[in-house]
Amino acid sequence: MRGLIALRDPALASEAARHLGQACAQFLTLVPKAPGAWPSLAVCTCDYALALAWSGRPEAAREAFAGVYPVSRHHAEPERLAMLERELRTRG
Repeated sequence: MRGLIALRDPALASEAARHLGQACAQFLTLVPKAPGAWPSLAVCTCDYALALAWSGRPEAAREAFAGVYPVSRHHAEPERLAMLERELRTRG
């Protein structure tokens, strides 16, 4: 929750990335036992990647998001995906 709150302000992107990274790590432990966690992991990773991009780490954002992109296309908010894609294009 803290990561999503921090993500509202790009100036807090590093804080958001820290919290969202921890949340993604927790989801990753659930996925092998509960495949139904994939959509939540994909949405969380989209937000995590956006926070990474905003904090000046576009390569880390691309790397984090690459593994969940197929699932994110169907579960993440279209606006959030578009925002992430713009950030990754802008930041090289």
